[in-house]
Amino acid sequence: MRNGIEALPGEEGTVEREIPGSIHLGEVRARGDLWAALSATGEPIPSGTVVFILDVDKGHIIVAPSPGGGR
Repeated sequence: MRNGIEALPGEEGTVEREIPGSIHLGEVRARGDLWAALSATGEPIPSGTVVFILDVDKGHIIVAPSPGGGR
């Protein structure tokens, strides 16, 4: 069983602090906790956007806007 950050891929979350792109971190709330996050596409993702967690890399999550999610 995976716990913590390793269990997040496949989950949805909400951007709490804008993700400026693929180099600078933002923050996503998922499973009740805040996680450092990068954009999978390299495009900025504004606060309030529902995102899909794709992967975990070096202690942060990689996310993309959730299809059908939105603000």
